Amino acid sequence: MERFDIQGTGTLAPAPVALGSKAVIPPGGEPASDPHDLSTPFGYTTSFSMPGYAAIPGPGTMPVPIGVPALNALAGLIRYAALPTRNFALPCLAINNQETTFLLLPATLTIKSLPGATNFSNAIGTYTASYSQARNEIKVIRNLQTHPEAATCSPADYQLLRAISFAIGRDFRATISYESKTS
Repeated sequence: MERFDIQGTGTLAPAPVALGSKAVIPPGGEPASDPHDLSTPFGYTTSFSMPGYAAIPGPGTMPVPIGVPALNALAGLIRYAALPTRNFALPCLAINNQETTFLLLPATLTIKSLPGATNFSNAIGTYTASYSQARNEIKVIRNLQTHPEAATCSPADYQLLRAISFAIGRDFRATISYESKTS
């Protein structure tokens, strides 16, 4: 779970991409589960303040921050499936990943629209994303599940993974529309 505090101070904070890329838990993060207990799924929580991320007071649009790429399986699949084609089999693991992101927006903003839900499925996996709002907080839940038939993926399986990565990329580029309550 990641929390991003979007404040309009006009200064740029370090982007989440630069945070903790070599650490198991990013600076300011906490394990949500014991990383030494292999019988339970690993989870972590982080919180970032991101002044200057959005043009405030608006109106404007912004994508949901992606978070820490080293710990982000969704962003990893996009990089993994970047080639147009594969000629040989490649390692292919089952993935069961859920990411929950909360965006805390200034109380002076009104959310005009949230991205629509994403539901993509093919023979090798499923990707879903949903967006909801309560007052000045936006909740994003993204799920990725892959279920390859073997430990390696064929070139045809790779194309299925690539199609899922395209759905994730489109969702990552979707934007939240907002304006100032005084506009």
